[in-house]
Amino acid sequence: MKPYARFSNESFSNTSAKTPLTLTRRQLMQMLGIAGAGAAGTGLLAACSGGSGSEAASTTTAKPQQPAAGKARTSDALKTAGRILVMVELQGGNDGFATLVPYTDSRFRKMRERIWVDPKDLAIVDEKYAIAKGLAPIKDRLAFVEGVGVSKPDGSHFAMSDRWWHGDPDGRGDLQTGFLGRCCDALKGDEPITGLSLGGGSSPAMVTARAITASLPQLDMVRELAKDEPSEQRLRAAMDAMANAKSQQKKSASNGDSSLERERLTTIARSNLGSGLELLGTLNKLGERPKSYPENNSLADSLALSSQLLNLDVGVRVIHVPWGSFDTHTGEVGTHSDQMRQVGEALDAFHKDLERLGLSDRVLVATTSEFGRRPESNGSGTDHGAASTMLLSGAVKPGRHGIAPSFSRLDSDGNVKSTVSMSDYYATLATWLGVPPEEVVAKSATPISGLLSV
Repeated sequence: MKPYARFSNESFSNTSAKTPLTLTRRQLMQMLGIAGAGAAGTGLLAACSGGSGSEAASTTTAKPQQPAAGKARTSDALKTAGRILVMVELQGGNDGFATLVPYTDSRFRKMRERIWVDPKDLAIVDEKYAIAKGLAPIKDRLAFVEGVGVSKPDGSHFAMSDRWWHGDPDGRGDLQTGFLGRCCDALKGDEPITGLSLGGGSSPAMVTARAITASLPQLDMVRELAKDEPSEQRLRAAMDAMANAKSQQKKSASNGDSSLERERLTTIARSNLGSGLELLGTLNKLGERPKSYPENNSLADSLALSSQLLNLDVGVRVIHVPWGSFDTHTGEVGTHSDQMRQVGEALDAFHKDLERLGLSDRVLVATTSEFGRRPESNGSGTDHGAASTMLLSGAVKPGRHGIAPSFSRLDSDGNVKSTVSMSDYYATLATWLGVPPEEVVAKSATPISGLLSV
């Protein structure tokens, strides 16, 4: 992946981007000296440290802008304190038209004739729209934002995922930190770790400038990690060894001596050490997976872990959950239906759990996906599209929001045109967290009116 320039405002002038701290069983063994320190030096330490300040500054931009130094947050900050965002990334390009189905639209039905789903096999929302039957258990909790996308979409999974991760609607490639990472930076307080990515590897969406974020694997692996908490002394020795090994690969640009680079890497490692230890200590406090969550559902596993971590109140404010495989070029009806069932069951269990824990009013769940699917089927599936429908639950006003895209005004690739910008969608999520959108959104944006319930 190409490097991304950090923002050119004063607040970021002396920081390097921090990718999420990733803890796997193998890396933990390396840190404890079971494997060579040199190998670990390219793993955990490299992930924590990011590029040097001089390298990152070479292609800076002026967006987003930070508030002027000393500018006080509004009184709304008191209302938004402690709010949590859970971002579920529906990987592969979720078909928004199979999620929220315009079942009475004759033009749409003709385009989907080969994969048409009878309305009796859907859950009716109103006289024009229905949802996948698997979402029925949470129908009254869901808000749908239609037509979310960018003005000039790209058909590449990587290119569009990269835009969503970084909050880069135009694909300029000049943002070093991720959108969720910037939210963590804006929220950073005394908590050891502000953001977590669950169920996958280190995500560009969680790359920060100041705050510390972490990446954890699936629930069963987390419990393995938590069995034997390493001592601080052994972790410090391993971190120092990694910093020393890494420093041999770089020379100071000023005098050709590696001592400055070694000192920088050692400082970075030790600044993350306390957070890593505290995270491992938190994992040791986890109880058994709640039986209220459905089995054989990895999204439910991640949300079950989320509820446990939130209940421990360790300061995490942003949780990222990458999930699914929504690239439904073939066999869409069966595949998408089953995935929506898993989403519905997982979210139903999660929100009931939050109610039990008294956390319902603090949590917003929102989805992203790199793009939607084309309105016209291609045999038994659909091709890469553009705008899609995003799902939100929790602190929202249920029902339809945004503007439904037109099937009569498609672009040259046969895609619907975006009616709600990525930036406006992200501005809404930032507002929920109490973060001024201009701090974290790369373009001028307006939060979606009437979507949030508080």
